[in-house]
Amino acid sequence: MKKIYVFLLFVFLLGFVGLDKASGQCEYCQYPSRCNFVNYTIECNGQTFPIQAVICYNCDNNRAVYAQVLEISYPAEFEWYYLNNPQCSDAVWDSLWTNIRRKSFELCGYVACPNTVTIYRTFPICGEFIYEGPPGHEFIRKRFHPDGCNLRCVVEYRVCYNFDAGTFEEEFTSLEYFGSCPRDAGFPGVIPPGTEPFRIGCAQLWSVRDCPR
Repeated sequence: MKKIYVFLLFVFLLGFVGLDKASGQCEYCQYPSRCNFVNYTIECNGQTFPIQAVICYNCDNNRAVYAQVLEISYPAEFEWYYLNNPQCSDAVWDSLWTNIRRKSFELCGYVACPNTVTIYRTFPICGEFIYEGPPGHEFIRKRFHPDGCNLRCVVEYRVCYNFDAGTFEEEFTSLEYFGSCPRDAGFPGVIPPGTEPFRIGCAQLWSVRDCPR
């Protein structure tokens, strides 16, 4: 029994260590907002890639949900597929929106049609770019950063849940940009395998400064 307690304590501590390392962006998501991790996979050209997003949710009493994407990370090799295959890019954002929409209703309550809730989803366009190793396990992290390099876009949808059909119904409302990004903030592009880990405090996170819808 004593060995079991020791093992459980070890696992418990490991969990805290891992969470602390992974949840750094959650410091920008303060109560009553809630920080949430979304893990999903994308299939592109016959290959499957894991994606993780860190999202901050805030439920407003006026039937509005604010969902800010604080970080997106994935294997470095996926960057090439992302840039050269539009369907891969679409899959990233479509799957992420599906998760955001579902989680928004879970956290803030289901709104039955014909009533609607307004969901504002915010994406980082410029911010912090991190390339991390070790070699053979490279990951790219693209992060919101609250300083002079924080260009973001917000997409507004009106959404409701059709309980009869068991589906969401949505209507695109608007799209706008806010924040700023220096002109000289460039996009790192595809990084050759074996590159030493590095961090860029201010970078253009995507190949174009456009907002995904």
